[in-house]
Amino acid sequence: MLGEPLGLLLETGSETAAKLRRAFNDSQKGVILRIILGKLALIVPDPSFYSSCQYIRNLVKNLLEKSQKDPESYSGNRKTLLQLLTQDIGDPIGLHDHIVQLLLAAGDTTGNLLSFTFFTLARRPDVWAKLRQDVIEHYCEPLTIESVKKMTYVRDVLRECEFLN
Repeated sequence: MLGEPLGLLLETGSETAAKLRRAFNDSQKGVILRIILGKLALIVPDPSFYSSCQYIRNLVKNLLEKSQKDPESYSGNRKTLLQLLTQDIGDPIGLHDHIVQLLLAAGDTTGNLLSFTFFTLARRPDVWAKLRQDVIEHYCEPLTIESVKKMTYVRDVLRECEFLN
């Protein structure tokens, strides 16, 4: 997406990925605090919020600069999403905001889908029973891609929850 893997979804990812995850968490906590406190948040010092926001801004700025300096060595023959966005969005602030949104979405979508799926299953014992039966029928040790592909009801439930969410 950005021309180089950050490893955000890996537990053993790079130090950059670990710092970025911490920065996203700290900045999201700061945003939530500001929503709750409103104008009172202005009198509550929150250095981790500001340093996290600055870290994210600097990382995105560096990625943008790197992609624009030497596009060929940056991503090889293929254009990255970052390069395509750069062509379409002339505004540097708008481009920065798009990239931050992409990075946020990369980590939150799976968690959101699973949370909504479990919420739905807790309210629908009939769906839970059918889903459980589908898994029991196709489960094998070790779990293989082929056996997961046979779990069609699991796939359908996830797709339905994704659509409803």
